[in-house]
Amino acid sequence: MVGNKFNFMGLTRALGLAVVLGVASIGAWAQPAFGDKSSWTPAERKMDSALVGLTRADKAGQLKSGRLKGLPAATQDFARDNVAPDDTMIVVIKADVTPDLTAFIKAQGGTDVSEYPTYRTITARVPVSAITDIANRADVQTVGPRELATTNRYELSPKELKAYQERLKAWPPVPRPMSVARPGRA
Repeated sequence: MVGNKFNFMGLTRALGLAVVLGVASIGAWAQPAFGDKSSWTPAERKMDSALVGLTRADKAGQLKSGRLKGLPAATQDFARDNVAPDDTMIVVIKADVTPDLTAFIKAQGGTDVSEYPTYRTITARVPVSAITDIANRADVQTVGPRELATTNRYELSPKELKAYQERLKAWPPVPRPMSVARPGRA
């Protein structure tokens, strides 16, 4: 306040500064963990973003040495859920299925290779270090992790299961039909 008058200009400046700082901090917070996609290599642009983080961690030696704690939480969770102890994972490769591509995947250490030419898809278990090389091929459109199967089935809790079993026991037994011999048959 200046004298008895309230300083609206000072309040407006302070409020504007607070808004600008807030927007700047939100913008920094909202940045992707692996930089802007425009800075990705052509092979990384074909890969799922989780695979980009995983392959970068592998190149830095963070997967084999068990130094996952230095990685973003999403990459840690993805590696824990999808990477086998031998540093391989199942990937889905969208491309024209050719013997040349299949041979290349196997040469890179790929196993369990399944081809689906109708869907232009190959699934394979490959080393994490080979994912970038596979994505770098001109005939490959995308490389991503496998999708986990889900069902819409409702799983009963132990309490619900016990109550259901008790209800079944309370029902009267269902009579079994008697077998009837037909004339002319033994």
